[in-house]
Amino acid sequence: MRRLADLLPNAAGAFGAREIAGVACDSRRVAPGFAFFALRGAREDGLAHAPAALAAGAAVIVAERALEGARAQDCLVVADARLALAQAAARFHDAQPRVIVAVTGTSGKTSVAAFV
Repeated sequence: MRRLADLLPNAAGAFGAREIAGVACDSRRVAPGFAFFALRGAREDGLAHAPAALAAGAAVIVAERALEGARAQDCLVVADARLALAQAAARFHDAQPRVIVAVTGTSGKTSVAAFV
């Protein structure tokens, strides 16, 4: 777990002290303690799914505007939710390995993967 302030340095006070178990932008993937990032899409607004995320145990909703009818302590308003998600995910998850190998082809993949 990480504190929200570690993931989003602009999250101060009570928001910043919250323990975050994971990050998600799909309300169906929210588990207790997750930060839900409500992103606006071409056809839907992620805020429409914020109540489901809260019901699933989200610790905070991160969005570009507050969720109507929600408690003030449930929503952290940011200027750019996509940027906030990218920064939080990069800080939450470990760095990618320096070397990644991809094996493609029609035969020999299993052997080559084992050798690598």
